[in-house]
Order: sequence, then structure tokens, then C-alpha cells
Amino acid sequence: MYFLVGKHSEAIELNKDTLELYGKYMPPRHPSILAVHHNLAFEYFTTKQINKGISHWKLALQGRTRILGAEHPDTLETQNLLAIAYLTAGRFEDAEKLFEPPSGSGNEQDGTEETGN
Repeated sequence: MYFLVGKHSEAIELNKDTLELYGKYMPPRHPSILAVHHNLAFEYFTTKQINKGISHWKLALQGRTRILGAEHPDTLETQNLLAIAYLTAGRFEDAEKLFEPPSGSGNEQDGTEETGN
């Protein structure tokens, strides 16, 4: 893994090549393609190419949410890293929106505690 030894340019090129190759044989929302988008986003973020990273994390998050579900660990990891990228880019409202539960989802807290009695 190039990124582990600081070879980020090589990692970016390898991920771009992999994305192109996978795209020839797999549908766009295949989990392997989504993983490459996630990894490419990480490399772009690491090399301070924040907007490119955001673009790839958005693709990965949309696909992972649809294919794996909103509560899957891979989806949550992508969501978290996209939020960090938004914060780094000064896009605070976009970061905050990632963690708002959908209206009427049942995940909203009402401010009361269950006592278990």
C-alpha cells in the first residue's frame, strides 16, 4: 500500500487506474468500486486536494448507503470522513447535515430518558 510509505501520488494513480478497470466490468455501485472511490478520496484528502476527496466520498457514501445501508460500518466510516473533509473545507452546514436523522425516522431523541421501570 503506497499510502503507508508516503507515496500518495502513486496511490492516487493506482486507484484511478483501478477505478477505470473496474468500471469496464462492474456496475457503478458495486461494493468494490465504492471502496476504490473511498480510498481515492482518502488519498486526495491526504494530499490536500480536499474538493476532489469530497467528490469521491460523496459517490462512495451515496452508493454505500443504497447498497449496504445507512448503518453499515463502511457507510458510517465514509460518512464520518466526508464530514471531516467538509469541516476542513469550511463547509460546516454540509458536515452537520450528514448527521441529521431523517424527519420522522424514529431515530430522533425527544429529550426524555427511559427509566427501565
